[in-house]
This record gives sequence, structure tokens and C-alpha cells, in this order.
Amino acid sequence: EQVHKLMAQDEGMQSTSDEYVTEEEVFKTPFGSQDIVNLIQDDSCRNVEEDRTIMVFIEKLRSYETSINGGAPDGNEIARTFVEVGNIFFERGKSDKSIRMYQEALLLQQNELEFALTLSKLADAYLKKGLYEQALESYREALDLYRNAELSEEHPNIIRTLDKIAETLDEEQRSF
Repeated sequence: EQVHKLMAQDEGMQSTSDEYVTEEEVFKTPFGSQDIVNLIQDDSCRNVEEDRTIMVFIEKLRSYETSINGGAPDGNEIARTFVEVGNIFFERGKSDKSIRMYQEALLLQQNELEFALTLSKLADAYLKKGLYEQALESYREALDLYRNAELSEEHPNIIRTLDKIAETLDEEQRSF
């Protein structure tokens, strides 16, 4: 249900970029190392193999994809890898790509607190793009998950999320 709610909020996104994907594309399985390579190559003239930081995570995903004994890889580990790649894209100013990575991670995450942390990262990327409604929705959902996990109101994740909600509302107000 959380992922469907997340995906429903994305349907209204508008961008001058072609990097946003439809719900059908996000739910396409599997999204793996080659898809990340394709995302990078779409954006850059340089060879992906020259991007050592990203290649570390691509190799990590490839090892999951060909896991020992043909067993299914741990979805949480793959999700963490998507989050790590999303963080790299976010730091490089590639919000569209970080959004895509965080969305993919949310499809796989099974731990509620990790899900909430990823929602917060997704909200940060939405905020960076000026997508205030999507950011607010993601921050609020993350806050609900933190509170459901019975974190204290003084917990750093709750304090940060409340601050980010206030910041988003301020930025949204200034944009009018």
C-alpha cells in the first residue's frame, strides 16, 4: 500500500526531463545493474566504467543478481544498494535519477525504518526539484512510520522530518 501511495503521488509530476517514468515502468522487474548503466549513459558522454563510484555499486548489484546457488538475493540488500546509488545521484545534482533509485529501493524494502529513511531521501529529492506536494506527502508518510515505530519525538529522524516539513511549506509559500 505504501508503494502504491508513493506511486500515485508521482503521477502528477511534471518535468522538462524525460527521466520520469510511468507506474508501469517503475513496477517493471527486475530493475538491475544494466538499468543503472543505461541511466548513467543516457546522461553522460563518458564511459560508465570510468565512474568508479557508481561501478562499485553496479558490481555489488551484479553480485546480487548472480547470487550463490541461484538463490534469491536479499531484497533489503538490493534496496540499500539502490539507495546508495540514489545518494550519489542526489549529491551530483541528478534529482531525477535519485528519485528513480529511491523509488526502486522502496519497492524492495521490507524494514519499516529503512522504508521511512528512504521516503525522507525521496522527499529531499522532490524538494530539490521544487515538487512540494510530493515532498510533503513523502515526509508525512515517513513521519507516520517513525511514530508507528514508537520513536521518541526527540529522535533525530523525527526532528529532521518535522524541520523538513516546515522548510518545504516555507519554500512552497515563497514560490507563489
